[in-house]
Parts: sequence; C-alpha cells; structure tokens
Amino acid sequence: MNMRKTIFGILLLLSLALWGVPVRGQGLHQIIDSLNRRSVYSTYWDNGWGGLVPEWVYQDLLGHMAPIKTLIAIVKQQNFSPPLRLSAMWALIDQKLPVCKAVVLYNMNDSSLVTVQSADVIYGDYTQNLYIEWLMQGRSEGWVSAADSMQIDSAALCSPVAARLDYTRRLLHRLPPGLPEYEQRVRQLYVREHIAEALPLLASYRREADKPLILTALRQYAQGLDKKGAQAGRKGHTNEALLAVRNWPDEAFKTTLLAIRDYEVRRKYYDYARIKYLFEALMAYDSPWAYRQIDLTLRKNRKNDYYREYFHSAMKKHYNARYQRLLDKWPYKPWNDFGDGFE
Repeated sequence: MNMRKTIFGILLLLSLALWGVPVRGQGLHQIIDSLNRRSVYSTYWDNGWGGLVPEWVYQDLLGHMAPIKTLIAIVKQQNFSPPLRLSAMWALIDQKLPVCKAVVLYNMNDSSLVTVQSADVIYGDYTQNLYIEWLMQGRSEGWVSAADSMQIDSAALCSPVAARLDYTRRLLHRLPPGLPEYEQRVRQLYVREHIAEALPLLASYRREADKPLILTALRQYAQGLDKKGAQAGRKGHTNEALLAVRNWPDEAFKTTLLAIRDYEVRRKYYDYARIKYLFEALMAYDSPWAYRQIDLTLRKNRKNDYYREYFHSAMKKHYNARYQRLLDKWPYKPWNDFGDGFE
C-alpha cells in the first residue's frame, strides 16, 4: 500500500510539473481558472486505463489549497463552470462541514448540466443532483441529522427543477404514503411535470378524480414496444401505474390488469420489473379473485422461471398468507441472495 501511494505521489508530481501547475498557495488562482474553463468533472484519479485524469488533479488541489470561505463562495456562484463548483462542493462535503446543508439549499434551483467521468465511464448529470446525493451520504455516515435530511427532501420535492433530479424520483418511492402536506405537490409532479414516479404516491391518497390518471397509465402497456414486445421507443407509465394499483387496489382497475397480464404472457421479450409489479398489484386485492388470477398467470407461464422468481420476490417483500399455497405450488429456488434489483 505504501509503495502504491509513493508511485501515485510521483505520478502526481510529474504530471503537475508537465502541466506547470504550482503546488503552493500562490497557485490557487490558476487552479480556479483552470477548473472554470473545463467541461468535465471527474470522480476518480484513474481514467480506467491506468492514466492520471487532469481534471481530477486540479479538483484535488482545490480541495487542499482553497480556504473554506473561498469554497463556499465558488459553490454559490452559478456563473462558474459546473466542474469548478462541484470540486468546491466536494471539498466541503469531504470535510463534513455543517455549512454543506445551507449551501445545497441555496443551490436547490440550479439546473446546470455537467459531464461526469468515472474511470472510463462518461455520463451526464445535473449539478444539483450531485450536490444532494453527496450530502445525503452524510446521513448514513452520521454527520447529517434526520431533521436536516427531511429539510433537504422537502426542498428537493418542491424545487422547480425537481423533474430533472434522479434523487427526487427515488425520493417519491421512499416517501410514506398519504402524507397530506405533500398531496398537492405530488399531483403537480405527475400532472404538470409528467414524473411517472409520482403516480404510486398519488394513488395512496385514493381520490376518485385520480382514477382516470391511473387507468390511462395502465393502458400504455404497449407504448414504445414493437410487435414482438421489444422496447423500440419511449415507454409509457404502466409500471408506475401497477405500483399505484398496489397502493389502491380498486375494482375499476381489474379489467385492465388482466389485459396487461394477457399481453405480457405473449411477449417475446420480458419487462422483468413489470412482471413483479403485476404480481404486487394483484396481491393487493387480497381476495379469492386475486388468488385465481395469480395462479392462472403462473400456469400460463409454467415453463418460465422469471414469472415464478418474481412472484416469490413480490411475496418476500409484501408477504400475504393468502398466497402461501401458491409459493408451494410454484416453487422457485434462487441461485443467489442479491435480490432482484427492483423497487
């Protein structure tokens, strides 16, 4: 390990010498200027092929050389480049400073895009999404309190850029159902901003006026698919609508659920999440009708391990003794204990 650190240190110094980067305080302005002219933020020093990433070197130097007041000022200046602001934000979070929450809240409406490099993987993200993701890691590490976490969640949910943040979409799946203070905002997110992940939470309020929204989404089951059932375009909101039915198993949805089931069993290509969500939706009715339909679904796919696998997965997450006999009738032995990876 010491040898690796020594080699890395030598590579860093050689790279700095080649690029003419100073390593003392008087070079801070040069580092800030360089990051402000860059378009890529790097999460790792290695480019995936054993080479040193130039962006990462400047990012690391900024964190070591800039005073806290300078870092805060950089993050608050949205006219600076995303790589520069992200470098400053990471330096603050790396020190687990209490001011991080206030800085993230200050930037809650930031809609700037950034290119991110993680080793040899390059992707796009929103600057504010990364701010929140980084800060909320502090919850599990113990330096971000539950109260601060709730404040960040509420601010993210109500932000005008909420639709662009992956964090918000995952948050909608985590929020407790039926909280009255969020009902209006959740409805806005689905109806006006078309965030599919808001539909299951919206269903938990069980408003008659929202039934057409759920039915419309359920009926999009063939949207974006070719004749064989392969994804060929932008998909609809059917999967989220199945989760909505799980939260609101109403008689009005039964016919469409069976239409989805009949369509799915004929598909050549599987939507694995939809299989599980369909079972969860049927199970929510907790009735002899649901028992028969689950049994029939498994019988129609008796040679398909995936249907048994995801029924067992659905039961593991939402166990109901009514369906225990179906576990025994349609056994499945998992080859691992990693879970299915779906919500």
